[in-house]
Amino acid sequence: MKAKDFRTAVLKKNKQYKFGKSLTKGEKVFITEEFAGHGRFIYTAFRKITDTLGFGVTASEFEYIDKQKFIVCVTRTSYSSRNIEVEATTRKEAEELANEKAGDFEFSEQSADYSVVAIHTKKEHEGLFI
Repeated sequence: MKAKDFRTAVLKKNKQYKFGKSLTKGEKVFITEEFAGHGRFIYTAFRKITDTLGFGVTASEFEYIDKQKFIVCVTRTSYSSRNIEVEATTRKEAEELANEKAGDFEFSEQSADYSVVAIHTKKEHEGLFI
């Protein structure tokens, strides 16, 4: 691994491991992040960048020291309604006709929701579109 793949962090609590190995609260460590799918990551802590043996940690067990730029994809979903008059023989036909005509009308937004779709570091984001 290269040094640029690591982020510096401080442990928030003691962490015991097998074979007498442990990490201490307040200890400075180097963290790697590995994408595990569905928005989850696997975090590994190393005492030195040159170490080959890392310690599995959870995101709640450490705090990053350095800030990093992130690209966050946010989707805005707007809500607005309008009454559209149509002539039809069934409710289903009326719904289909109204949906077809909806593009011909102007809607004024009354409320909106925002949801995060994806979060990438700036480096990851730039790598996605090369």
